[in-house]
This record gives sequence, C-alpha cells and structure tokens, in this order.
Amino acid sequence: MSEFKDKVDLFDLEKDGVYYKKLAGNCLMVLRRIGYSSWWKTAKHVSYDTYSIWKSYSNIAIPKEVNGMKVVSVECNEYGYSSAEIKNVSFPDTINSFGKELGYISNVVFPDSVIDSHYESVVGCNDISIPKSVRTIGRIQNCNNITIPSPVRTIGDISSCNNIALPGSVQTIGDIYHCDNLTVPDSVQTIGRISNCNMLIISKSVVSVKKIDNWGPSILKIDNPNPPVLTECDEPHNGTVIFIPLGSLGAYKNDPMWGKFKTIREDPTLGKGAVSPQPQAPAAINGNTEKEKVELKSQLAKKDEEIAELKRQLAQRQEEIAELKNQLAKKDEEIAELKRQSESKKASAEPKPQPAPAQPKPIQPSAPTNATAAVPKANGVFKLADYKSKGKLCHTIVKTYVEQHPDVTLAQLKQAFNVPKCEVVESLAVALTIKDSTGKVGGDYYIKENDQLKAKDGMVVVWSYWPERFYNPFMERVKTLGYTIE
Repeated sequence: MSEFKDKVDLFDLEKDGVYYKKLAGNCLMVLRRIGYSSWWKTAKHVSYDTYSIWKSYSNIAIPKEVNGMKVVSVECNEYGYSSAEIKNVSFPDTINSFGKELGYISNVVFPDSVIDSHYESVVGCNDISIPKSVRTIGRIQNCNNITIPSPVRTIGDISSCNNIALPGSVQTIGDIYHCDNLTVPDSVQTIGRISNCNMLIISKSVVSVKKIDNWGPSILKIDNPNPPVLTECDEPHNGTVIFIPLGSLGAYKNDPMWGKFKTIREDPTLGKGAVSPQPQAPAAINGNTEKEKVELKSQLAKKDEEIAELKRQLAQRQEEIAELKNQLAKKDEEIAELKRQSESKKASAEPKPQPAPAQPKPIQPSAPTNATAAVPKANGVFKLADYKSKGKLCHTIVKTYVEQHPDVTLAQLKQAFNVPKCEVVESLAVALTIKDSTGKVGGDYYIKENDQLKAKDGMVVVWSYWPERFYNPFMERVKTLGYTIE
C-alpha cells in the first residue's frame, strides 16, 4: 500500500486542457510535465519518493495567445516518457523552440518560426519533418517515417528506426543499429558501428566503416566497387548478406576484413564502373629509400609483437571474466535455493487454520485459489532470429501466454515463470520503484502502456534486462510450459 501526499503543481495557467508556465517578457511555454506527487512506501521499508505527472496532447490547436500572453515555446520531453506524447497538434507561428530534445511527437508540422539549431536526441517520433533550423542531432532512436532537413550536417547514432530520410548535407554519422530501409547519402565518408540492419544502403562516398557486428541478420548494399576500409568485424560472420557492384567480388573477397563475410553477392543495380586501379608506389627520391624501408619494417615487426602481447593479455582477462561470471551464477543459484528453503520453513511453521463446521449447501464447482492454482500449459513456436533482443523475445513469450490464457492470474504467471530473479511485477507503480544500474527507475522493465499486460486480477509489467544467467533458466522454464524455441 502507498499513500500519495504533497501534490505539487508546476503549471501557472490552464486553458482548454492545455497547461502553461509563465516566462519572462509576458510569454508562455506549453508544459508536458505539469506536476509531481510524493508518496510513502509502507511495505517492509519506509521511504519517500516522487512521481512525475506528465500530460499528453492530441487533436488540438495551440493558440497564439492566452490571456494576453504570447505562446512562444514547448517544453521538451527530457526523459523520453511516452506518457507525454504530442500527436496531431497544430502549433502557431509564434512558437520558436521545442527545447533541447524532441520526444514522442507524431503527425505534427513544425512552424517556420522555430529557431532550434541542435537537438541532443530525437526519440519516439513518427511522421514528422525536423524543423528547418536544425544543424546537428545527437541521436535518433525509435523513430519511423521522419525527414531530416538539408541544413543538418552531423548526426550521432541512429538506432531502431525505419524509413529515415537523410539529406545530402549530412557529412558525419555515428553508429547505425537495428534500422530498416535507410540510405546513407553520398555526402557521408565515415560510419561508426553497423549492427542488425535490414536494407541499409551505403553510398559510394563512404570510405571507412569502424565495425560490423554479428548480433543478428543484416542486409547491406554497398555502392562502392572499392571496398571501404573496415576496421573490425565479429567472427564467424554468417548472419550478414553483402550486395556489391558487378565486377567487384574479387576485391571484396580478397580484402582481409570483408573477406570474412560468408555471403557476398554482386548486384547489377549497384555501382557505375569497374574497380579503379590501385595507386602506384612513388619512385625513390634518394639513395636512403631502401634504408628507410628496412627501418620501417623493423618498427612494424615490433608493433606486431606488441599487438600480439596485448591480444594475449586480453584473452587472459576474458578467461578471468568468464570464470567470475560462472562463480556469480553459482552464487545466484545458492541464494535462490536458500530463499526457497526459507520460504518453505516459514510456510511449514505457520499454524494451519481449523476448518469451520460443515454447513449444508448445494454442491458447486469452485475455482482454485491463486496460491494453489494449477499452471495452464501452452503451445507455440518462437524463433530467436525474429527478435531484435532477448528482452523482446521474453516479453513476447509472456504476452503470448497471457493471450492464450485470458483468465490467468498474477499468481499463476509468477508460478509459470518462476526462476531466480522476478521477471513479472504486479504493476507499473511497482516497476517504477526499482532502479536499474544507471539509477533510472523502471529502466529494467517494459513500462510503455502498450507493453503492459492484463492478467485476470490486474496489470503486470515484464522485466527487460536479460543476461545469460537469467535468460537460460527462463528459457528452460518456458519449454516446460509447452513452448518451442528455435
């Protein structure tokens, strides 16, 4: 149980369901975080915390003025809460800023009066065109069908996006992962890491890629007949399919990095010509050239020895880390066993209630209680390759189980997925009391509204952080329920 106290309003004015904060110069800002409430948690420990109150707006028009004060800005969704969504909202030409971040804004046309030049992040946005004043973007995440304006020069990481239109003005892009239908424009020369992308087209202008991960299947189309410089890639690399211009298969197969990919195919729609000839070495300028070559070879040999030693040390550290992980997994199992023994002793020590005197009544079938309810069996097949992360796979399994058993209770869910570490909690409020490794509350749970699951006796929230020591026992438990994992 918890009791809310000390409700604090952060707004100065409310008009037609829109909340505002007064700014200098007799101006107003549209608020998305309108207040917070405080509560006491009175379970085993007593503590004090706050709960932010966020406001969503949809299908409305923001006025130019309210009570004689001009509306000039919109508060940014700094923490990326989907509960503060802006959708199908019309903004007046008095708006000049949306803050330092764009978060969860959909189906909105930004007025030309916006003067923002940099956004630290664009998160959860759909069907929008970024304001024309923007020049740099820190990162783009979980966005669909957005257009980047031509003044933008720099973009950091792009992740979990679909159909992002990048202009020819972009010169720098960081990492690209979990993206579909993305074309890197001809103005870009370098890309950071690439991981788990579908239909990523790399233009001829790209001359270097830092790394390509082997975390999941990827389809890459490279328009350059000369292999870009690839610094690193995972091995073995069986999950990525590379399409290249006609006549360049030999160049890619013979490259020390690109040659590690198992599937490289030529595509007649890529490239415009044959591989350009390699530059010739310059002629010797003086008699010291040969001597300099010998010295350089000696230095290179020393560097190779240093690299070999560093690799040996790295391998040793990796073995030590693996051993520590094994020890940690054993300790987790011991703790879980001690907890089960303690709960068993506690249950056996509790006095059993005396049965009440029998009363004559009609014989009716009774449903089992939550504590003793049998766990319903299930059936279905899940393919690991179909999911972008282990967390999404585990969430889908629990969601499928709930959909197959609409009368399942929270107690049955916990019994069905009973492994060391609780994957299912009673409510969003409970998940928001649990901090992840960075200190963010609810960070290890799927807390979006459409990710919460409805059991017979309430809403439940599923865990999203799945290291091997928790993931493997969870999968063994899932198989006992009747599911098949491929």
